[in-house]
Amino acid sequence: MYLLALLLPLTASASLTPSDLPVFTLDFDEHPSTRYTALFTHYKAQLLQMETMFLHSVAPQYRDEFKEKAPLFKDHNPEAYYSMEALAQIIGMETHETLLVNSIVDFSSWCTSIVARMENGTIIHARNLDFDYPSMMVHLVYKALIKKDGRIVAEAAAIAGYIGFYTGLRYDTFTVSYNVRMERLNQSDILKNIDYELKSGVLPAQQLIQRALLESTSYDEAVSLIVYHPVNTPCYIILGGKARNEGIVITRDRDRLNQTMSLNFKRWFVAQTNKDWWRAPDPRYQATEERLQNLTQAGVNPESLVSEVLRANGVLQSITIFQAAMSAGMGTFDVYLINDKQSGDVIA
Repeated sequence: MYLLALLLPLTASASLTPSDLPVFTLDFDEHPSTRYTALFTHYKAQLLQMETMFLHSVAPQYRDEFKEKAPLFKDHNPEAYYSMEALAQIIGMETHETLLVNSIVDFSSWCTSIVARMENGTIIHARNLDFDYPSMMVHLVYKALIKKDGRIVAEAAAIAGYIGFYTGLRYDTFTVSYNVRMERLNQSDILKNIDYELKSGVLPAQQLIQRALLESTSYDEAVSLIVYHPVNTPCYIILGGKARNEGIVITRDRDRLNQTMSLNFKRWFVAQTNKDWWRAPDPRYQATEERLQNLTQAGVNPESLVSEVLRANGVLQSITIFQAAMSAGMGTFDVYLINDKQSGDVIA
C-alpha cells in the first residue's frame, strides 16, 4: 500500500480511471436508526475491524470519560446517537463505543483540498483524503446518493461507519470538502470537541456539511451556513460554486469565523492542507502551490488537478485513501481510490 502510494506520481497519467465504488442511497426522510441499515450490513465485518482498531487507539481514561457522556447525545445530537446505536447493534458493540469512534475522526484524517478556475471560467474542486490505517479504510469508501423530499439532491464520497460528509456535490449548486485543522495536539482535545458538540446549537463539522448538502440551494447560502454556524472543532471547509469567483477556503474556530480566502480576478486557485500556512511554512501546502503554478491556469482541468498536483511528491501521502475531482458546473464527481481493488454495487 505505502509503496504504491509513493510510486503513483510516476504513473498517474497512464492510469487515471475513476474507481467503481459501491453506491448506497441514504434517505434523509427516514429515521437515522434505519437509514444506514443496508450500508452497515454490507460492511459489517470491515466495520467491526475498523471500530475495534480505532477504539483501542484511544487512551482508556478518555474511553471511560466518554462512556459517561454518551447518553447526552440522544438529546443533543440524535442524528449521531441513533445511527451509531444502529451500527452498534449490527456489529455487536456498545453504542458509546461506536459514538466515540465517530467523534474522533479529526485525530485520524488529513487532507489537501483545491478549488481552481479553468481559463474558460469553469470552477473545479479536487481533494486528497488521507486517513490512518489506509489499507483498511480504503475498503470502506462508498458513494452516497443523498435523498431528501423524495429526490436525490446531492452525492458524496463517504466512509462507512461515519455519519456526515467530508467530500460532496450538491447538484448544479456547489462542491464541498472538509480538512482537519491541526490545532489539537493530544487526545485530551477529544473531550473538548465532544463537550462543545453537546452545547446547544453546535454541530460536528461533517454534519454541518451534511446540512448544507441537504438544504442549501445556492453557493452563497452554503457559504453563509458554514461561516456562521457553531461547530465542535476548528477546521477548514472548502467550497466551489459555478460562477467565476465562487471558490473559498473557510477557516473556522469553534464559535466564529477565523478567516476566508476566495477566488478573485487575479487569484485563480485556492488550496488548503491541515495547517494555517500563512502563519508558518507548511511543506505540503508549498508543494501544492508550486505544482499548481507550474501547471498554470491554461493547463488546469479536473484530470490534471489529480494527476499533476494531488499525485505529486510532497502532496500525495502514504496514507492517502482516495482522491476526488468534482465540479458543480460540469456536473461531474469522480473518485480515485488508492489501492483500488473494489468493485461497484448499487444498493437502494
